[in-house]
Amino acid sequence: MRKKAIPSVFDPSKNVNYRLDLLIQLLYDLSCHERSYVLRDITGECRVSTEYQERIANFLKIPQCTVGFWDIDYCIDWIYAALFLSQTEPTGSVYENVGNLIKGNNEDVDILLALRTENRVDLVMVEVKVEKPFSQSQLTSKVRRLNGIFGANGDKFPNIHPHWVLASPCRSRRIRTEAWPNWMTIARDEYLWYEMKKNFHSMKVTRCDSDGTPCKEGSHWMLEGRRGVKLSVHITPQERYSILQNVFVSDQVKIPLESLSSHQSTVKVSYSVPELLTIIHALSREAEQTDNANREDELWELHDRLSTLLHDEGIIEKRMLRPFDG
Repeated sequence: MRKKAIPSVFDPSKNVNYRLDLLIQLLYDLSCHERSYVLRDITGECRVSTEYQERIANFLKIPQCTVGFWDIDYCIDWIYAALFLSQTEPTGSVYENVGNLIKGNNEDVDILLALRTENRVDLVMVEVKVEKPFSQSQLTSKVRRLNGIFGANGDKFPNIHPHWVLASPCRSRRIRTEAWPNWMTIARDEYLWYEMKKNFHSMKVTRCDSDGTPCKEGSHWMLEGRRGVKLSVHITPQERYSILQNVFVSDQVKIPLESLSSHQSTVKVSYSVPELLTIIHALSREAEQTDNANREDELWELHDRLSTLLHDEGIIEKRMLRPFDG
């Protein structure tokens, strides 16, 4: 993992590139997750693919660059420590925790890339969700910390350009970014996002009862495909109630009425594509109109889960899932 010994921490007589090289070195030396050692032990240097590097660089409009460092699940504490030690003029070996930026917890970024160009490092921090939707509270916590580290305009450290990117199979419309710093969003508070490819043929192990109904205290278990012929989804009775409340039931759209008194934590419901599209449209409209923040979050989460189901099945493209204007 370690590339070389850490040089004398910060030398103000050195130039910009010395400081940037020191930042890269400190990012290596602070990374101590076992998974990082295992990855590099198995794969050698475990380099970032040229295709991924070019995709990220082009997406963020970063000049021709090289990958100076990369890692997964990189602690935010380590990011700040590497920046502070390489870009400021610390004295001694004990430092004041200004702004309480060192939290002493495991809060991290899923992917960290340090892209190196002449007199510049672009720090790309990626938050990834594949099976579950993004959590607004989790994003808010990380955004608040990164804002404290880089500043509202991302210019607290000269020659270092931060980037905050979200990645998932489908873009979520339920993420609120009004309070995010300028460098995290583009026009109209839109967050930066790219598609994270997903293995549509993967399997999952599910606990169930003897009839194959999923339940947390199941005495049996079964394998379920994440991609199948039937468009079925396990939803909670509360989510089922939200659907029944918000979907207009017509002769063309038949929605089966399961009992809401089920003792199971979820119920399995199968819908046709038109039914699912009608449900998704209705959830979107209601989420945009409600004044209840908790209800809005619940509706958008169910909306995203059902949208991802349709996308995973390859039935409709992501662009057909948004926007929902009625």
